[in-house]
Amino acid sequence: MSEGPKLVPENQTGGEKLFDLVAYQGIGWLANMAVGVGAYNLSKDIDGFQDAKATAQADEPNMLKNIGNQINYRTRQAIVNTRQGLVDFSTNKADNAFLDSNGEYRLAATRDTLRALNKETFDQLHQNGAIGKVPENYFDANGNVKLDTAEKLFFDQYDKGFDKFSKQLNVEGINADTIKDARNNMVAHQRWRTAGNTVATATAISAGGYAVMIPIKIMEDNKLPLVKIFDKALDKVNNVIGNGFASEFDKQQTLEKREERYKEIENEPKQTWGSMFASRVISVTPFYLIYAGLAEKNNVISGAAATLGGNEFSNPDKGFQGWEHHVDQASNFALNKSRDLPFIGDKIPQAGTKAFEEFKGGTNMIATDLAFSYLVANVTYGMTRVLAPILGNTDNVVKDEDAERQKEPVAANNNIKPISGNNAHNNVVSQITEHPQAVIETTGRIKDGALQEREPALAHVDF
Repeated sequence: MSEGPKLVPENQTGGEKLFDLVAYQGIGWLANMAVGVGAYNLSKDIDGFQDAKATAQADEPNMLKNIGNQINYRTRQAIVNTRQGLVDFSTNKADNAFLDSNGEYRLAATRDTLRALNKETFDQLHQNGAIGKVPENYFDANGNVKLDTAEKLFFDQYDKGFDKFSKQLNVEGINADTIKDARNNMVAHQRWRTAGNTVATATAISAGGYAVMIPIKIMEDNKLPLVKIFDKALDKVNNVIGNGFASEFDKQQTLEKREERYKEIENEPKQTWGSMFASRVISVTPFYLIYAGLAEKNNVISGAAATLGGNEFSNPDKGFQGWEHHVDQASNFALNKSRDLPFIGDKIPQAGTKAFEEFKGGTNMIATDLAFSYLVANVTYGMTRVLAPILGNTDNVVKDEDAERQKEPVAANNNIKPISGNNAHNNVVSQITEHPQAVIETTGRIKDGALQEREPALAHVDF
């Protein structure tokens, strides 16, 4: 039983490898990353969006400038609205699932716990040394803990000092089991609330991938001529660096192998828009799920650890604290080490400033996009090869039975034409005399006054 086609053929030429590198690593990865970072920055730049809107609505006499202003505004509008729409959707869905019409948690244990978590209680807990000082912006005007800060408060205080925290709340009539149920309920609520933000980020940084499918598809449509161009270019480069063909025989062997591979490329299923974009969708969907589940400190891993091993295992100071947290830690280390480098160090803002946080945020996003875009680019390449025979154009592909027929030896009576007439026998003898060196294989016999002759010459005839 023969093996199926491999995703990467063993006889790939150098030009073909360069083609894949340019298309799927250069365009599919690096160009995608650049567009993704730009889309992410635009999605959060509300001030820039408002400025673009005002500029587009202004009376611009220059038609070209007016068109450019409209494109800038409409592009920003689509990106900003997409992000905001995803955030609003997840927030509303989470609130409807966990909160009642009064804005309180449906679960009684959570409601009772939150009612005990007011500013007066936390001030007392702080004075007793049970917990640290809770920031003022955690509470609303009535001194009650805000819903959007309750989850963070539980991470900052409950997980760090569970015993003292529980003991103090027992005074308010809240036992440890009630606190645990409340905490898990709030964590689940906040996880779904923040899902929209993480999915919006994932959507923005992966947006470039759909755009770069267009130039990749154009390259796929012209794969064979581009591979030939790349092969010739690589030959010239190898000659310049002294790594050319070892001999004329080596050159001839390599060129013959290339021609065989060119025929295979010509016979491969051709990519269509369907196969290209389906490959992209299939490849990027797991990225959305992974990023949404692991980006925040309140992530799937910490939630599973708390469920399986108890709340102490979800302590945010231990274990996996979320993708963004660990990328942030890596950025701090890298930026501090880069301060002494020439041409780079003086461009890094002073630590602790707003400019530094913005600079680090951009660095974090580039690192995230760089990592995930690389993975998606490679998976997309593999999926295009898998889906090409299914969704691609296979009109040019030689069918198996045709390929086998082409491999069969040519039959002895192929290209046969009759020699007819009264002088057929004399004609045959004459041609044998004139061309004694020629060799013709035939089983033809004279029949009805005609001899079956194989072109182009005659030699031995079996009468």
